Amino acid sequence: MIGNFKPNKTKNERWFSSVLTHDSCEAFNSYLKNNSCFIDVKTIAEKRVYHTFNKSYSSNIETQAPIYNQILQQEQIELHKLALLIKSKGGTVLDYNTDAINCIFPNN
Repeated sequence: MIGNFKPNKTKNERWFSSVLTHDSCEAFNSYLKNNSCFIDVKTIAEKRVYHTFNKSYSSNIETQAPIYNQILQQEQIELHKLALLIKSKGGTVLDYNTDAINCIFPNN
């Protein structure tokens, strides 16, 4: 579930060349065969060239998981800093929690 925060399918569409031909019927058949397709017509050396493209979607959907992972890593760094601070003040770390450390000091 973490990797599916707000997936964005429109950023992952890609266009691939399908058919490059001088025959308009072949280009139109390619157009009809593929749902997400368009035909680009160019004139090269007095001849028409038909170029069809297909749209496909990438399998790895862009999500906000990297941001989530960065937050977790930053939290782990801060917990480590807190543990070092506790040890430098003479405390003993008992256990780590997600966002806290249980510890004891010799005076308490």
